[in-house]
Amino acid sequence: ALKELLEIEGYQVDTATSGLEGLAYLRAKKPTLVLLDLMMPGMGGLEFREKQLQEGLLPDVPVVLMSADGQIQKRGEQAQVTDYLRKPMDINEVLALVKRFCG
Repeated sequence: ALKELLEIEGYQVDTATSGLEGLAYLRAKKPTLVLLDLMMPGMGGLEFREKQLQEGLLPDVPVVLMSADGQIQKRGEQAQVTDYLRKPMDINEVLALVKRFCG
């Protein structure tokens, strides 16, 4: 649903269904923004972020952590993400955040 919303707003959106797929994507392309879910199959968002930083994969690309976890702010700080979105997400908040980073 988030992909569809952003595409309706005119953004080009690529998705990864797991942390491993996301890392492979970062090795091949340079996104403007990474929206990172805390809970993903195989490799969660925190492990993805740790490996991204260890490998030096696009450290200048903003990463926004998304989660319903009650400690998302703390987890975001631990993962050194640019920002975070609390689920359920407010559509206007999501669009404002994406616009801030993607124009």
